Amino acid sequence: MEAIDIDKLEAGMICSQTICDVRGVILVGAGVTLTQSCINRLKRFNIQKVEIQAEEPPAPPPPPRPEFPVQQTLLTIQRLTNGIRQQNMLRLQSSAETFESIIYTVLEKPYVQQFLDQDAQDEKLYNHSLRVTIIALYIGMICHYDMLNLEYLAMAGILHDCGMGGVLKEDDRQHPLNGFIKMRSNAQIPMVVALTCLQHHERYDGKGFPLGLKRDQIIEFAKIIAIADHYDHLIIGGCTPQEALFKLLEGKRKLFDPTIINLLNNIIDWPHALLRNRHPQPLQITNDQEP
Repeated sequence: MEAIDIDKLEAGMICSQTICDVRGVILVGAGVTLTQSCINRLKRFNIQKVEIQAEEPPAPPPPPRPEFPVQQTLLTIQRLTNGIRQQNMLRLQSSAETFESIIYTVLEKPYVQQFLDQDAQDEKLYNHSLRVTIIALYIGMICHYDMLNLEYLAMAGILHDCGMGGVLKEDDRQHPLNGFIKMRSNAQIPMVVALTCLQHHERYDGKGFPLGLKRDQIIEFAKIIAIADHYDHLIIGGCTPQEALFKLLEGKRKLFDPTIINLLNNIIDWPHALLRNRHPQPLQITNDQEP
């Protein structure tokens, strides 16, 4: 690979690095074939050089992977999505085909399925990772992320707790760093996904962990995963959906970026959220309920 001046880039070249803007949002992903539109976009963001992949003979196609783990996870996601919808707190409305396409693309990656296989040993961790992914993806859609960024966000949601070692532990303050180290040992995992794992417990006011980052020091993906993660942990901890939602909103400017919280308002079903049921039902964390 070699670094090419931005003015010498040509359509058809293959980018060998993932390039992000200052917020951590991906401009061009590694392995993407550049178009003139991509090149113009990089120029607008004042990117000076881009690493280009040297031409190599095509690799032989990988052996087909068994479909069962992927299909099993897709069915679990469908059940969990229906469970979230039944709370009548969040309006998860978008193209089912788009949502499934994003999830399927992520699940096809061997290293993602490897982590999921480990998480599946603990049902709470497995379902938690998938529910966080569902909520984060819908927030990403509100942010108008393109397909590539939605895929990376979904990957970050699935892998964000990989540092827990396959068991969901509420008081594990080492798992963001452990997960980051584990991800960096696999060169196929994009850096933005590893950074999301590292930063998803950082807080807007700088009182999070492990690094005490604050505000714009935290990448946008990590801010989104933090909101989805906190909401689901509140539900697991026994909060009703109404209580969890209002606690989430109370964290604006303290725990969470107010911009992301404001975007979250777009998927809150306010008529139901404001309705005070006498016997609200918490989200079931098992997946034995049929869609």
